[in-house]
Amino acid sequence: MKSILRTTLVLALTVFASASYAQGVETYIKAKGEKTFSVHHNITGKFQFIIKDESGRVVYAINGSKNARFLRTFDVKNLPAGHYTLEGKDTDVLSIYNLQITSNGLNINKEQALTASR
Repeated sequence: MKSILRTTLVLALTVFASASYAQGVETYIKAKGEKTFSVHHNITGKFQFIIKDESGRVVYAINGSKNARFLRTFDVKNLPAGHYTLEGKDTDVLSIYNLQITSNGLNINKEQALTASR
């Protein structure tokens, strides 16, 4: 009986964790090259990714709607050196990442990322 209860509990926790993952809870940012980075995001419904400069002006935006995994590589080599923010929004989560573009490359501050559930 304990074995059945334990198996049921493990199965329930696994299903719950999988459902959370599928609802767009996490955004993964990975620097790929000198001035490129990839965004991986689980999306349910509408989404938006925006890159803003220091003054808050939108320099890049992508909007869409899908129930799948979003994967996009951004190339920022044509943007001038400076500080930028990347905002990822979907129906459940808002994530903000600080980007710094220099003449030598790109720095992404993942430790200070802000994420909030709506």
